[in-house]
Amino acid sequence: MAKIPQRLGEYRLMRHVRSEAGTEIYRAVNVTTQDKRVLKVLTPTRKTISNRERVQQLRHELHVAGQLKHRTVLRVHEFCEHKPYAFLALEPFLGQPLRQLLLEKKRDAVLEHLPQLAEQMSAALCYLHQHGWTHCNVKPSSFLINPRFELKLTDFSLAKRLKRNKLQFWTGKHCPVGSPSYMAPEQIRGQALDERSDIYSLGCTLFELLEGRVPYSGASQQELISKHLSAKTPRITVRSKHITPQLVELVEAMMAKTPENRPGSMLHVRQSFHRLFSETNLPTPRDFPVTNAPDSSFELPPASPPKPLIMPSVSSDSQHRSTTTKPSSSPKPVAKKTPVVRSVHWRWLPVSVVIAVLAILVGTWWVPENDEIERQILERFEHLASAMEQPPEFASQATRQQYWQELDRDVQAGVASAQQQLAVGTASRPDRLELNWATNLLPRVLDANTAVPAKPPLLAIFQEHLHNAREHLNRRDEKRSARSQEISQGVGTPVVFWLVVVVDVVVAAMALRLYLRVARSKRSKCG
Repeated sequence: MAKIPQRLGEYRLMRHVRSEAGTEIYRAVNVTTQDKRVLKVLTPTRKTISNRERVQQLRHELHVAGQLKHRTVLRVHEFCEHKPYAFLALEPFLGQPLRQLLLEKKRDAVLEHLPQLAEQMSAALCYLHQHGWTHCNVKPSSFLINPRFELKLTDFSLAKRLKRNKLQFWTGKHCPVGSPSYMAPEQIRGQALDERSDIYSLGCTLFELLEGRVPYSGASQQELISKHLSAKTPRITVRSKHITPQLVELVEAMMAKTPENRPGSMLHVRQSFHRLFSETNLPTPRDFPVTNAPDSSFELPPASPPKPLIMPSVSSDSQHRSTTTKPSSSPKPVAKKTPVVRSVHWRWLPVSVVIAVLAILVGTWWVPENDEIERQILERFEHLASAMEQPPEFASQATRQQYWQELDRDVQAGVASAQQQLAVGTASRPDRLELNWATNLLPRVLDANTAVPAKPPLLAIFQEHLHNAREHLNRRDEKRSARSQEISQGVGTPVVFWLVVVVDVVVAAMALRLYLRVARSKRSKCG
């Protein structure tokens, strides 16, 4: 335990509660208001950059949970920085992490109170989702439990905003951060996350509560991640009075590999739990109104009455001329001005020319981003993967060693070239993210494949990144071709054709009027 002074800002530390990853938990009291709080104190490290990131995580926790008020969510009251220490002032909830309950082998008590725990977990996450956040780090350590088996959701350092727009595929990319034993496949791939990612993590948490072990385990982190991506969903074998076949099917559906095969929202999960545990008289989820529903109290202002239509009247001057002017035998021809020429001012011509030039320049410069570099890197990596997966038959040990040495030189050259080329451009593109991960993984794949003749797990993960990059590039091509087809179809419609005709007529009329004005001014000067 790090040595921390007894006084931090306005808080006096009373008792040390427990130690967590990089933080110390204390019971404290505010010397000014006498409010009891729990302080989550960040222990400083020698790395300045690491400290800034951890302090930013504490600020982010306050930003996420500062306005949340629910019985199953731990309140975060304030963030304080008393250098070199930074801490959060939390609600004084006397509980321990749910992980500690499992480590103390009290799983029988967990199974006995399973309806109460499942309802509180789903209620906390449902409340968080309906306020526009996804937790991204749901696990047993993220829940605090007291002796009365009351739960509080905590640890919002990795929470992200929910994106429900159509641009979610392009704007929701991020580096995979979280606990590997509970991360959803789309979270591992760095794709956009929504409430279904928390549903997967909650399914893994419930599996551990029921079975006493995590759903997947591996000798390394890469093997564990690979099982989350492609391994079959494990079955729940334990049985008790609350664990029914319907509950087993629900947990397995929550742990589906694709988000489309999971329940649509955490509210559906909570309602399913309530239906399965209805004999325990749990409260119904009525305290969670849907935030997207329209407000019935909002009314539009009354529409103003329509203005009467006033027909244009003939001026008195024109009436006088029409009544007093007598027709002559040789009337002078009157030049009728067309409505187009009369309504267009000649000074609009330079403006139109400038707009046309700008449109041409924008159309020339605004070229869609080319994927040729990414495809070249992808083809090169695929060739190296096939060379490592299916090496030729070697006549001798020297031939085998020479083959792997040449392959090692190709790998080093490919990694250096890929890092240089991927450093230029949009780094958050999904295909570039996959290729970046594959670039960092390629030397390790070669070392593992050189040492072990069989196909190592790292090679399978490397090929999975290449497959994802290929799918992202193909999807970009499909969207680009569909967009160009829509543009070509839109240009070929009659509406666009007649719009172009009207624009051409207007420009020709303005040019003709400008020419007539210039010619008239020259004649007046000569005369």
